[in-house]
Amino acid sequence: MARVAPLAQLPGISVRVSDNSGKHTAAPLAADYPDIPFKHRQRCTFPEHFNANSTEAQGDIVVLLHDDDAVTSEYIAAIRNVFVDPDVVAVSTNAQVEVAEGTIYGLFATMPDNQTLRNPDQLLLAYFGQGTSAFCPFSLYAYRRSALLMRRYRDDLAGKYSDVSFIASQLELGTIRWLGAPLGIVGHFGDNDSHNEDSRHRLLQFNVMEQLPVAPATLRMTQRHIGRKIFMKLGADLYHFRKPALNLSNYLSVARRCLR
Repeated sequence: MARVAPLAQLPGISVRVSDNSGKHTAAPLAADYPDIPFKHRQRCTFPEHFNANSTEAQGDIVVLLHDDDAVTSEYIAAIRNVFVDPDVVAVSTNAQVEVAEGTIYGLFATMPDNQTLRNPDQLLLAYFGQGTSAFCPFSLYAYRRSALLMRRYRDDLAGKYSDVSFIASQLELGTIRWLGAPLGIVGHFGDNDSHNEDSRHRLLQFNVMEQLPVAPATLRMTQRHIGRKIFMKLGADLYHFRKPALNLSNYLSVARRCLR
């Protein structure tokens, strides 16, 4: 809460904290900031928490930060300027990566220039084709609230790469601006989730990508990227004598579609 408390002093900014830990772990911290509204929720999934906060938020622009992320006053000024364009439905910026409290590792993304995304093809080609830091981190995205209410974060699609398909769904409503300046901080205090996500999540998004309005070449590239990750995880499971996460028919289906 110490990271977001200064933002509450800025004009036109409303800050609220939502705790879905299930154990009310943020309550002692909230007591130190009585002027910031705090809400404890029952344990819920990320999409449920995301959708609940976007529904309850006040104002036209919504930023949904994770508990180990932070943004600067410059971030607020920058996104306000971008949202003057009525075609923009979301804005994000580059960020510094904090690997321990007060220790900055470097920049999250390697793209220094401001860019405009106009369709899902651009997002998928950059994210899966140029490297998985393209147009990230997703936790620093600011959204036009009306767009969030039109395209909800689907609970049945949660898991690895679901943030990519969600951002792609926003692009069906308008453009997205990405600012190359590092105007935020994201915390990476544990293992990379790429090593921990279940192959079932990847298979789900492998199938979801077929529902996006993208060119056939973009779809092939995207599915081959996800397919490689699925088979790399299979190789690791077999090497360590672990039971594969998927059944044989799933692996055959992925291989067939990757090779087409």
